[in-house]
Amino acid sequence: MKQFLIAFTLVLSLASFAQVSVPENALTDAAEEMSALKEEQRIQKSRLYFVEGKFLNMQSELMTLTSSQESTAEQVASTLERLAQSERAINTTLDSFQLKFEQQNKTIDEVQGMLNSKMDQMMTFLVGGILVALILVVMLTRLSTAKALRNHSADWNSFQEHILKSK
Repeated sequence: MKQFLIAFTLVLSLASFAQVSVPENALTDAAEEMSALKEEQRIQKSRLYFVEGKFLNMQSELMTLTSSQESTAEQVASTLERLAQSERAINTTLDSFQLKFEQQNKTIDEVQGMLNSKMDQMMTFLVGGILVALILVVMLTRLSTAKALRNHSADWNSFQEHILKSK
């Protein structure tokens, strides 16, 4: 590329300064022109070197940016992978918690059902016991009332006999 630019610059400068006829004072002018051309060539070379230096600097900066971009892309990919692993771990933990929560609810329902059945059984026994006690009290009351009535009748009869005999 550099050689092409130099060759192009030389051809362009030769084509623009070509002369058809050489007058007498052309030799002095030619020497001045030659020195001017050399000075112009020196200036063009310095510009070319400056542009090449800038190009090389930009190329190295581009390589640095490219490597930085690759490094950043790797870091982003690594971070995304870690985030995905964290998300999977959190999902697994949440699923485990949900399963344990459902198991606890099932166990609580079973215990509640068992307690309800025990309570129903206890209430049945309690009501049955109260009914048996009530029936027993009623029967004992009737028996003792009947016995007291018989004793009273016997005592009344004996009192009446005693009164009738004593008269």
